[in-house]
Amino acid sequence: MGITDIISEYVMRTRFEDIPKEIIELAKEFILDSVGASLIGSLEPVSQITRQYVIEDCSKPEAGAIGGRFKTTVSNAAFLNGTSNHAAELEACGDFAGCNPLSIIPVSLAFGEKLGLSGKKILEAIIVAFEVQGKMGMGTTPASHNRGWCSISLHGTLGAALTAAKMLNLDAYQIKMAVGLAADQAGGLMRQLGTMAHLLEGGLACRNGVFAATMAQMGATAAEDILDGAPSFWEVYVGKGGFDPEIMVRDFGNPYYLKSPGISMKKYPCCFFMHRALDAALQLVEEHNIAYEDIESVEAGITPFIYDSLLGHGDPNSGDMARFSLEHGLASAILKKKVTVASFSNKEVLSPAFVQARKKVNVKVHPEWPSGRSALAIPVTIRVRDGKEFTRKVDKLRGSAKLPLNRDEQIGRYAEFARPLLSDSQVEQTVRFILNLEELRDVRVLMNILTFGRELSNSQK
Repeated sequence: MGITDIISEYVMRTRFEDIPKEIIELAKEFILDSVGASLIGSLEPVSQITRQYVIEDCSKPEAGAIGGRFKTTVSNAAFLNGTSNHAAELEACGDFAGCNPLSIIPVSLAFGEKLGLSGKKILEAIIVAFEVQGKMGMGTTPASHNRGWCSISLHGTLGAALTAAKMLNLDAYQIKMAVGLAADQAGGLMRQLGTMAHLLEGGLACRNGVFAATMAQMGATAAEDILDGAPSFWEVYVGKGGFDPEIMVRDFGNPYYLKSPGISMKKYPCCFFMHRALDAALQLVEEHNIAYEDIESVEAGITPFIYDSLLGHGDPNSGDMARFSLEHGLASAILKKKVTVASFSNKEVLSPAFVQARKKVNVKVHPEWPSGRSALAIPVTIRVRDGKEFTRKVDKLRGSAKLPLNRDEQIGRYAEFARPLLSDSQVEQTVRFILNLEELRDVRVLMNILTFGRELSNSQK
């Protein structure tokens, strides 16, 4: 059997009952995280633009726009919610694979709502599709990155198609057609980092995956073995020698990707490669009680791999660009002693205080250092006026697969993201629904709250 056959059979045959409870619990935590990111992300400019585009489409109300207070087609809902999930750069990241679940969860919730499916079906589709998507990422990274492709939409489009195929109960042949149709729509470029186009890539992957699976269900055809032979999908996008088919299909569920290598939740609303440096700077400022006025300079040492991902945004001119600016993130750490969603607003980015703070930061590239996704620690040195220097390098992040947040921390994080749009009682309700998702008979109950929020609460008074 080829890769396309193995993947299609696995997706078709795996059922909720086959999945260990530990993996189900992990999946629910990341659904909670994803929904929270979508809620807070729905307030970002790129989400507002996408929302207006969807509203003008005049589509039939099948699924809710999270935080949008209206319903639209499954395709548009997946597009908008996928974009919102990425908009604040708070989406979870798959470790060592550049493979995020952001194109899978929005698709499953949108289809679940349209079809009135149970929480068990949602969990089944998310876990199975991400297992395949994650293993694909492990079999290609960093080759796709090195050629300039963004893995979020490269892998994400295929993951979204497999999610939709699972929700639609497609057979193995139809799943192969969905994969083939999705392969024609995958893309996304690293050059787009720091622009709205990059944030839209998550939503586009969702929309294209929905289209591929729906067309396959209706009888559309594609190459049956698009992931095999020459030139296969991977050979075209990644290049000869840049992928390992055996890794992609080896040991599905043993262990599940959700467990190992795992997924990391983002602590800060910016590029994941900045997080260790931000942790280091914030720890130094707090532990040594360093006042901003006393700081003479900040230096951060990075590898070429990280530099390429940040694209050298030393003087960003927008919030979207600042999310890929290590200079800006460190400026927020020393100036505000915190890094939040507000740190990346256009107003803050362009303010004189931040412009001056960024001038204190020097990012130095070290081509002689070991590079790649396994070398992400960034040493940070703060020099103060009296000549003292303080240096810190953070290897493990809170929220990472190796150092996960506890359940109370996860709920607190979700509540912080949800409160601008949901009432306190709705926050509690949605947390309860998501963390007990396998008991929910119809996901429309959850999606109704996430879509209409306080407006729903006020109408019931």
